[in-house]
Amino acid sequence: MRRCACVAGKILPTHFLVEKTLSPMRLRHIEVLRAIMITGSISGAGDLLHVSQPVVSRTLQHAEQQAGFKFFERVRGRLVPTNELQSIYPEVEQVFAAIEKLRFTSASVRRGGAPLRLAVTPSLANSVLPRAIERMLVTHPDAAFELATLHTNEVVAALRAGAVDLGICLSPPAVPGIEAHVLSTGQMVLATPIGWPRLLRQSAPLSELGYLADRPFIRLHDGTPLGSLIGQRLQHASLGLQANIVVQTYSIARALVTQGIGYALLDTFTAVAGGPGELHAYLLSPELQFEVKLLGTSKTLDGPFAESLRSCVASAAGELRDALGAIVSEHRVNLA
Repeated sequence: MRRCACVAGKILPTHFLVEKTLSPMRLRHIEVLRAIMITGSISGAGDLLHVSQPVVSRTLQHAEQQAGFKFFERVRGRLVPTNELQSIYPEVEQVFAAIEKLRFTSASVRRGGAPLRLAVTPSLANSVLPRAIERMLVTHPDAAFELATLHTNEVVAALRAGAVDLGICLSPPAVPGIEAHVLSTGQMVLATPIGWPRLLRQSAPLSELGYLADRPFIRLHDGTPLGSLIGQRLQHASLGLQANIVVQTYSIARALVTQGIGYALLDTFTAVAGGPGELHAYLLSPELQFEVKLLGTSKTLDGPFAESLRSCVASAAGELRDALGAIVSEHRVNLA
């Protein structure tokens, strides 16, 4: 169904209103509009843009004249956006975002090259990525990055669409036209809240851990090969776990575990991201391993920063993998 807006008593399609409004508007008009929307006042917009209130008022008046309708109404001393402005404002934000991206890319090119567009899955974005970027900036202080957090399937789609240059995922699927290079390895661990009883028996089957029977199991909603492998392992073990809570990322699962809400299977890097003392972690028997892979095309993998990124991610992942020993128990949980 098409969105519509009412202007001067007439019902107009929103796309028509957007084209009619934005076509004569200047960049300064868009900046002022956005500043007023953010701050809620002329004075606040002036402070945000480092200009005087009269300049903001004149720019707003000129923008309204160009558009042919008012953007704000005064209600109890505050500027309230009109229905017309609310109809076009999402597109105003898109224009502003595109302009900001152009400015960022232009500045990067002036410094020596376009930014590296990198997409990373959430568990790596909150653990491995910050450490890897820190290492890269030591050797490439002028490097620029455009970082995105996406799920594995979204990373692959972004690579195929050319929206990003490189991606880093946990055991991603094989995709024609996308090359994959192993950077590191990890394994899944069972994580329980710090306030729950510790496991005291070596290689105890999960099904025999009675204190977990009535506790919430937090499961990842994951359609990746790693997610399928975890699901098959749990099904094979005939554990009959009741997934009271389903989440989209391991980071959310970890946060719920540390809050004492339930227990979950976490990847190595998410488990150690917060340091020791926040949860109990147990290795699995047999181990449930995964690979950290760098994804890209033959062209992007030959880019100026690709080799350095490989080295830095591998180093950062190795550091976190070594830190697992500080939080993991000597006892294992049997999922066979």
